[in-house]
Amino acid sequence: MISLPFMFMIGSAGRNAGKTELACALISRYARDSEIVGVKVTAIEKLDGNCPRGGQGCGVCTSLEGDFCITEEEDASGGKDTARMLRAGASRVFWLRCLRSHLREGLAALLERIGPDSALVCESNSLRKVVRPGVFVIVKDKDSHTFKESAKNVLQSADRIVLSDGKDFDLEMTRIVLSNHGWGLLEDATAIILAGGSSHRMGSDKAMLPINGRPMIQHIADQLAPHFEELIVSANDPQKFQFLDVPVIPDIQPNQGPLVGIFSSLLASPRETNIVLACDIPEPNVPLLRKMIA
Repeated sequence: MISLPFMFMIGSAGRNAGKTELACALISRYARDSEIVGVKVTAIEKLDGNCPRGGQGCGVCTSLEGDFCITEEEDASGGKDTARMLRAGASRVFWLRCLRSHLREGLAALLERIGPDSALVCESNSLRKVVRPGVFVIVKDKDSHTFKESAKNVLQSADRIVLSDGKDFDLEMTRIVLSNHGWGLLEDATAIILAGGSSHRMGSDKAMLPINGRPMIQHIADQLAPHFEELIVSANDPQKFQFLDVPVIPDIQPNQGPLVGIFSSLLASPRETNIVLACDIPEPNVPLLRKMIA
């Protein structure tokens, strides 16, 4: 799985659900302060002459030569989805047509052109099978009760199902954030990380074990920060974790184990909803955490 925290991925439960409308609204909102690159991905099962959407189609996808093709949109005046994203304020917009079996290769080639740390707004269901984005939502017509196959395949990975009437959405745009950590969708909840202590098995402090050159607790905090209104750390030694620049809550009775740490943190948290995580889970499953507090 390719981690792309600076990608906001928008899937769709069906045709004309409002996916591009949401993409354009997001681009328009954030392009004022940041360069946003728009991406549309069309995954093709096989080159057999049939349109991926069914029926005769336009032939653009089935005329694909090779495993993938990347096209940059340069005309903002047209009616295509890519042109609409350009009009909304995207600095550049790309269309990736790709055999489903070669999504990784197609994405790698695209990232070579735009850079892995570019802020992206991407329309795709299928890409979620190979990418872990900062945020992944699926847009669904509020009057529909069905999901197309590509949406069903990634439904469990969605951070939110966004209902739409084609123009408006049941998603508060103010809860979407773009920070130094990537895209986030803030939950009205506090994430509590238990810093723990020395591991007898590892012979060192688990929270400080290195992950990509940083302490593991920093690696975890950076992933959680864009998704929760508040982040706090529970620790016996608060001074040890001041580098995190988040509230560090000391145990009200030191060295009494994790339950005292949890109790101390809950007393300090201003919110009714709290998620507690250990410091030795280097890749928190954010979609699962959202489902736990939904």
